[in-house]
Amino acid sequence: QLKTEGANSLNPVWNYTGMIDGCVSGDTLELTAWCVGKATECIGGAVLPFEQFHPDGFAGEITINGSSSKKPVTAEVKVEVLPVPVTTPKELRAFVSFVGAENLPGSEGGTNPFCVCEISGKSDSKVRTRICNQTKCPEWNELHEMDDYEAGDHMQLFVFSHNYETGRDVLLGSAVLPGTAFHKKGFAGQVQLRRDEDVTGDIEICIDIGGPSVDPNRRVGGEDFTVESLRPTGRMDRVTRGAAMLSLEDGNPGTKKGMPRRANMGSE
Repeated sequence: QLKTEGANSLNPVWNYTGMIDGCVSGDTLELTAWCVGKATECIGGAVLPFEQFHPDGFAGEITINGSSSKKPVTAEVKVEVLPVPVTTPKELRAFVSFVGAENLPGSEGGTNPFCVCEISGKSDSKVRTRICNQTKCPEWNELHEMDDYEAGDHMQLFVFSHNYETGRDVLLGSAVLPGTAFHKKGFAGQVQLRRDEDVTGDIEICIDIGGPSVDPNRRVGGEDFTVESLRPTGRMDRVTRGAAMLSLEDGNPGTKKGMPRRANMGSE
C-alpha cells in the first residue's frame, strides 16, 4: 500500500513515486482518493487492470468513480513495470569427469590404478575414482563434484596403483592443472603425468564450471557417465576412446580439430 502526502487544494499536485513489490500476473491496482479535514472522507476510487499496465506500463488520466462532485474527478498516474532482478548464486560449482588414463607404468603387485583429485590447498575437497584392476590404460568414466571451488583454484591430480598384497598405494604420476586452463570455459583433454621429472602417462579429464544438467541441490560424486554424451560447457566436439576432440572454437588456435588437446603445464 502506498500513500501520498495531503494537499490543501482541489487540484492537488503530489509528484509522488512509490514501489509495489510482488506484483504478479492478474493483479490489479486499486486507487482511492481521500479528503482529510475534520473527518476523513472517501472521495472515490478507480481500478487499473493488469493488462492495462503490463508489460509496457501506463501513463494518463483515470476517472475516479463514486465522487459526489458534479464534475468528473480524474487523477493523472504513471505506472512503470520494472524487470525482476535475476540473482545468481555466489557459489561456483566445479565438476570433474575422469575419463581414463593411458601409458601408465607397471607397479609391484600389478597395476591397479585409481585417480585422486583435490583443489590445491583444500584437502577437504579430495575425491577419488574406483580402482581398475590389472591395467595400464584404465577407463573410469566417473563424474565428481569438487567442493569449495573458487575462481583461481588449481586442480591437483594423482594417479596411484593399489597393491592388494601390502595394502599400500604407490604413486604412478601427478599433475597440476592451473585454474586459467579451465575456469569459465571448462576443459576437456589429456593432462601429462609426471613422477620425479619423468613422464609416466596421460590422464584424460573434463572439467565443467557451473555444472552439467543435474539437480543444483544435489552433490555429485562417483557417478558414471556416457563419454559420448559429455559436453563440458558446450565446447566438446566429439569424444573417442583415449582422446577428447575439440574444435577451434575453444580459444586455442594451435589445436587442430580432431586432435586431442593437452593442457599447458607451464608455471603459473
